[in-house]
Amino acid sequence: MFDLNEKYPRKIVAEKFENKIFEDNRLGKWDTTLVVHNDNLVIFMNIGVPGKSGHFFNNNHNPSSKEITWYGRPGTHSDQPLMKKIIQNQVSPFIFARWDNSDDFTFIGKGNYVSHTDGVTGFDSGKNEIKTLEVKFNYV
Repeated sequence: MFDLNEKYPRKIVAEKFENKIFEDNRLGKWDTTLVVHNDNLVIFMNIGVPGKSGHFFNNNHNPSSKEITWYGRPGTHSDQPLMKKIIQNQVSPFIFARWDNSDDFTFIGKGNYVSHTDGVTGFDSGKNEIKTLEVKFNYV
């Protein structure tokens, strides 16, 4: 469906999953950082840069060990239904990353849940501390 290390705009990712053409740039759920589609979870993450909302998390990609560290939205925790599905491997994560928040996303691979930690610190757009969930994946 996606080629490893190739760049894709959100619109193309959405069209491939939905099997339809989006006529404009209003993509609905595809404009968010997490999209559930059937039994798939699409993660759009920024690495080393804040998102367009201004939130900054220390997302990390280690290509030599094929590990991803991803942080949920502010207030995310492991007792939420979607996070439980991730932890229990009930969804297949497709991981996309970008290192410039004006660039397209690079397809990293399909993730496999490894571990998680609740209550990890991140920062909102005002540089105020927030708490969230950290999830570690390896990928193929």
